[in-house]
Amino acid sequence: MSLLVLVHAETEGPGVLGRVLQDHGHKLRFINLYQNLPLPPDLDNVDGLVIMGGPMNVDETAQHPWLVEEMACIKSAHQAGLPIVGICLGAQLIAAALGGEVKAMPQAEIGWHALKLAFPGTTDPLFAGTPGIRSSFICMDRK
Repeated sequence: MSLLVLVHAETEGPGVLGRVLQDHGHKLRFINLYQNLPLPPDLDNVDGLVIMGGPMNVDETAQHPWLVEEMACIKSAHQAGLPIVGICLGAQLIAAALGGEVKAMPQAEIGWHALKLAFPGTTDPLFAGTPGIRSSFICMDRK
């Protein structure tokens, strides 16, 4: 699979996830959006999107105008049936691109929390073989 990895900050690359994807035979193509690099004009040679986190929020389009184009790309990928994974800001962008609402939380959640997969995550191949409930470190102020 050829995966398009959208990066929002120099410090927000795929890390271990990138190595795991490559170890499983996926070809990664990185676009550093924070350097104002353009998105591809179409997704013809893309098999899926990996959308990384970043220091900005989805509603900061005035400061980061490329977020608007990125959400259009996400919507196109979804309409084409491509798999999409979003981490932190990436999840915000997916939600907003597909009509969801992302808003500030009254208080940030920081610390270790139990996470439980909800359906359809329990049947998604991405999570095959993982425990249904796991502990994870969370740092977020949007929901």
